[in-house]
Amino acid sequence: MKILDSIIVTKLIAEEGRIMKLIKLTPQDGQPYYQLLQNIGRFENGFENKVKDYDYEQYLQWLIEADTQADPSFGDEKMVPQVTYWMWDGHPVGIGRVRLRLNAQLLESGGNVAYAIAKNERRKDYGNALLALLLQECEKLQVSPVQASVNKDNEASNKVVVKNGGCLFKQTNIENIYRW
Repeated sequence: MKILDSIIVTKLIAEEGRIMKLIKLTPQDGQPYYQLLQNIGRFENGFENKVKDYDYEQYLQWLIEADTQADPSFGDEKMVPQVTYWMWDGHPVGIGRVRLRLNAQLLESGGNVAYAIAKNERRKDYGNALLALLLQECEKLQVSPVQASVNKDNEASNKVVVKNGGCLFKQTNIENIYRW
């Protein structure tokens, strides 16, 4: 994994005077995070946002479920543990996930890291910063190797992955699979 690149990104963020960070999801996360998820499509560029169009009470229930999934003992052959993070830059701008392990299906088409940026926050280099920070979390959580899948037609995310040191591992009809 090219953590050096991630450290450089974090340093550049600090030099720009921005306070971007990852915040681990908790069941107490309120309205700003709910609003963020309403600005990300339900299935956008391969990222699943179950909360899109949920009412606030459904969102609160989802927070509890997502928090439970962060336990390393969570899951079975179909479900794997994953930690959900918010990207914060004075306000929530994106969401990211780190899967602690991959099952057979995810090894074929999927990955350990996934992220999405709110529509109104795109084209501000948040995707690059969010992936860099997620890769740092992977290192802390001892997730290795790290794999990510990106739709072939998603030029922006493919560039972000390569910029963050991802190496093309294999391709399917619709996805590029990268590893660090």
